[in-house]
Amino acid sequence: MQVTLNFWAWEFDCHDGTAVPAALIESGLRPLCETLELIRAEWGGSLVIVSGYRTPSWNKRIGGAPSSRHLLADAADVKPLEATVARVAELHAMILRMRLGRDLLPRLGGLGRYPRWVHVDLRPGGRLRRWAGKGYGAERVA
Repeated sequence: MQVTLNFWAWEFDCHDGTAVPAALIESGLRPLCETLELIRAEWGGSLVIVSGYRTPSWNKRIGGAPSSRHLLADAADVKPLEATVARVAELHAMILRMRLGRDLLPRLGGLGRYPRWVHVDLRPGGRLRRWAGKGYGAERVA
């Protein structure tokens, strides 16, 4: 299923093989993909989905935060095609400028920087939560 112009639901399926539940497409995945489209357009190139939806068992297995937004399909870990540490840092900085400097990403509620990807999520609350981590499970520092 094509969710937006450049994103398909299968890209966000859990790494255990579970598809994004139909009940979460409209409430989580579609708004996430709309936000990712804005980021992709500003970036000027494709984004690779590293991790999207997670089942509770998969989230626990990898050490994800118990209340991870990945469980609701409104979070994704993304990277540029050329995912060097420097390019990932550039992507993170651009997203931060889009949200805080230019207010172009009003739904963005969480932004995490990792060496090989950037975490984005649509947590509610109005303010942007930011953190840095080392890998899966590092969301716990949020």
